[in-house]
Amino acid sequence: MEPISFTLAIAGIPSIFKSCIDCYQYVQFGRAFAPTLSLALSQLEASEMRLTRWGAAMGIHDSVSVLQLPPQYSEDDFKTAYRWLQQIEGAFEAAIETSRRYKGILKKEDLQILETETEIEKTTRSFRSFHVSLKRINEARFKPRKRDRISWALYKKTTFEELVGTLTILVNNLVELFPSKQGALQELCRDEVKVIEADSLPILDAVSAEDHVLLPILQEEMRQSGHRFENVRIRENVVAHLGDRFECAGEVKSHVYMNIRAEGKSCLHLGNVVGSSKISENLS
Repeated sequence: MEPISFTLAIAGIPSIFKSCIDCYQYVQFGRAFAPTLSLALSQLEASEMRLTRWGAAMGIHDSVSVLQLPPQYSEDDFKTAYRWLQQIEGAFEAAIETSRRYKGILKKEDLQILETETEIEKTTRSFRSFHVSLKRINEARFKPRKRDRISWALYKKTTFEELVGTLTILVNNLVELFPSKQGALQELCRDEVKVIEADSLPILDAVSAEDHVLLPILQEEMRQSGHRFENVRIRENVVAHLGDRFECAGEVKSHVYMNIRAEGKSCLHLGNVVGSSKISENLS
């Protein structure tokens, strides 16, 4: 990779950053992803959210693309950030090239491109809500440009896994490069978890294992917001408890219960268990 001057890095970071965000908009999925599309899409959208969060913390916005230059950072820090953004673009380009080569050996039926919105409608309410929420968050920060190039598709799961893994490392690098932005990043994370519905938060938790800024804020929100139990059916001789167990009442949180059915000789307890009780003993 050719050396870059400090002046070019400062001037070019907002532009290459937006180009990286655009890369997410062109990704499509082949038929092999049909059984797990909701998870793959969630991973990709969460990755995009992390990058838009970093850009927002650095002062890169749609209307004002002025990179903030904290005095404690050196010229080399900004040149490094530029190179890592170049590598994010390069990760997408490498995935495109791999898919292009792989496409040549596929059978015709395996070249089918999944219609993302149609597939999302087939998933659970939580996944649908998650998709809408992350799209809202990302577009509020950076509105997608009018598409000026052809979309491409991922046909091989290993190509997708390699792409997401590379993006995770590079975004982590960008975040760690500017530690003074941690406060701004944490505030943006708090805004994110407020937008996402409570029953979709576990999905974000599942795809954010490497998001070290978001994870503690997300887990605290999940602890406080409680759980949602929907379409639960208990049969035969099952003994079940829906809720949490706490040692003291100060930790108690509320839950949402919808369409719960208990049949036969089943025993069902809805709600929290605080301290020791006969119920907790029976459910142990």
